[in-house]
Amino acid sequence: MATVVAVVGFGLILLVLYLAKVWQRRRVEIAGVRVQMRPRGVGAVALLMAVIWACLCGALALAVYTEVAAYVATIAFVVAASGMRPIIAKAGPAFVISSGGSSAAPDGGHRPDQAVFDEHREALARGEERVLRRTVAGTLHSYRKDEQVSPSDDPYNLRSLPVGILISSIYLGFAVFCAVMFFVGDGENYPAWVLPVGAVACVYGGRPAFVFCRDEYRASKIRKERGVLQPDRGKALRVRGVAGKESAV
Repeated sequence: MATVVAVVGFGLILLVLYLAKVWQRRRVEIAGVRVQMRPRGVGAVALLMAVIWACLCGALALAVYTEVAAYVATIAFVVAASGMRPIIAKAGPAFVISSGGSSAAPDGGHRPDQAVFDEHREALARGEERVLRRTVAGTLHSYRKDEQVSPSDDPYNLRSLPVGILISSIYLGFAVFCAVMFFVGDGENYPAWVLPVGAVACVYGGRPAFVFCRDEYRASKIRKERGVLQPDRGKALRVRGVAGKESAV
């Protein structure tokens, strides 16, 4: 059963990720962009599903061979996923929108990457806070501070409000479940401290996602007003800024 759940879940996750990227592609007003699969990203999803499979098997084994309830054992999955997701996220998304290396102009056309670099350097020289990064279309854009969530504030590397809401809902759901079971459960099949610790772990693990949703919602409204594309996953680029100094952007 655990193997079937893991395999079906892997397929469903890939399908959802692909459909989400297709939906993003339709919103990008740039001709010639297309959705491409990244083997490294697909491998990261497969690794995550392997962890889920291992946790499910462990939960079932504990439920069969010990007196520990299965739903208590599944807390290990939440903790493991919380610890592994930032590592897996570094592999990047399973699907990307490829545009061929040019950048979007305000009128919906294309701009050479060099023009974006020059604009970015000029903005830094004026003392503006800018971050140079790729958009969901793979193009370069010099983002203002209020147009994007800093990678340092997004350790889960979400880069998408719907995904952030989904992750936040999962953590919040597990935290509420643990809290409810602590107050209404009999507590005979597990130590009394397990559920409170599980609830705290869920809240702690989900906090970056909660903060990301708040900040990304504000940034998305500003991007929509200014006609700026959504930033893609990945770290910001480092370019030479003012007076030949390396600008940590």
